[in-house]
Amino acid sequence: MYSLKLLFCFCSLLISNLLRSQDCSFSIDYEQQSCSEYDLFSIEQEQLDWYVNDEFQLTATEYDFEATNAGTYEICVVNEGCPSETNICETFVVTEDCFEDITLVNNNKISNLFNVYPNPAIGVVNIAGNLEIVNSIEIHDTTGNLVYQSFNPSSKRIFTGDISSGLYIMSFSTNEGVGLRKLLINK
Repeated sequence: MYSLKLLFCFCSLLISNLLRSQDCSFSIDYEQQSCSEYDLFSIEQEQLDWYVNDEFQLTATEYDFEATNAGTYEICVVNEGCPSETNICETFVVTEDCFEDITLVNNNKISNLFNVYPNPAIGVVNIAGNLEIVNSIEIHDTTGNLVYQSFNPSSKRIFTGDISSGLYIMSFSTNEGVGLRKLLINK
């Protein structure tokens, strides 16, 4: 029994010394790319664990964060094996204004060139308008997540069977601007 306690003490001492010898100091920095997008990175180019609101994201030297809706986000960086007091956390507040930008790029002239039907769509949505001027068509849900994208579209039909029921924004990108249409999808 005495040898087991001695082994345990020796292992505890070894682990304790390893943790003390590990350099747990690090620093991060970030660059704001847009109203809701940030690039965070380790100054020392060290592999770190990145968390958003206590949810693990990845282990890397940098993390690109893009909010999909308004809210307060706490991004924490952890150096695995180091005490929790060495963790670094930053708080980012993303406001509704960040997501109103999409209406600023909406060109009513472009929007009026396209119509989508049936609306609500069940399984397929048809597009009426000149697709030759369209560079891309995208469909986003109300939180900003991209659910469909087509570059240089030629088909005037989009199958919506894989898209969940709900309200979406369909955007038509042209050389003259972006036109938007609301689209309701039902199952």
